[in-house]
Amino acid sequence: MKAFLAWLLRSRAARIGLVSLFGLIRLFGPLSGGMIALVVLRQGWLEGVLTTLGASLVLGAVETGLLHSGLLLITVPTLTLWVLIIALALILRYTASLALMVQAATAAGCLAVIAFFVATPDPVAFWQPVLTHALLPALSASDASRDWTPVIERMALLMTGVTGASLVLGSSVAVFCGRWGQALLYNPGGFRSAFHGLRMGWVATIAASAIFVLAGLFDNHVLNNLAIVLLVMFMYQGLAVIHAVAGIKRVHVGWLILFYAIFILKPLYVLAVVAGGGLVDNWFNIRAWVARRQQV
Repeated sequence: MKAFLAWLLRSRAARIGLVSLFGLIRLFGPLSGGMIALVVLRQGWLEGVLTTLGASLVLGAVETGLLHSGLLLITVPTLTLWVLIIALALILRYTASLALMVQAATAAGCLAVIAFFVATPDPVAFWQPVLTHALLPALSASDASRDWTPVIERMALLMTGVTGASLVLGSSVAVFCGRWGQALLYNPGGFRSAFHGLRMGWVATIAASAIFVLAGLFDNHVLNNLAIVLLVMFMYQGLAVIHAVAGIKRVHVGWLILFYAIFILKPLYVLAVVAGGGLVDNWFNIRAWVARRQQV
């Protein structure tokens, strides 16, 4: 892996080819963004922009020539995500703070949610046909006798927040991948220690807590969707707590694998618990408490 990453940093043509290839395959999206983040972290914004522009041209040519899509439905959203990744990688490059990077990604997600509500008079009416087209056939196949319209309507209420959370998740995971690659090449173990210490701090915690409380009290659509975006930020801190405690306790890696398997199978439930743990950690510093107990 180290040899591959070193070669990637040396060859701009190889980077452009791989970034565009992975950009076509949604499953490998974090890898394409991670390569861009690695380049920005190591070589600066200019190389990141050149790589992104080159990959976007290749992606656009493939989409119009081979996939016959004149709307660039893959290229434009992917390019937007890559631009955000460049900005986040620059924040990390100059601050060396994973927390600030995640907070910036979360702020971008929240701004996207607010902008969507301002630009779209009725977000539910926007999302309902999209969800009906995408999900109704599969839902009807699972239970044809049930009326799925109320379910789709409830989902439409929160789709703006889910989309914003996906933006935060996609961009920040890519930068995490880039930082991991940089640490692998130049600072082995550095990413692990930085991630284990990830902490959002008082300002982010108080602001997010206020939104959570207000969303619970007033059931406002904008606040509810913003709360979904903010969950991602504290999910990262919750994961950092889990990994740090596992390291302090010297827990077998199999337990972490089991945890992530459950996360994949029951993502909503686990996300709520993990994000809640991350939020609580800002007030009670769970990692420090476990470390003190371990020394007794």
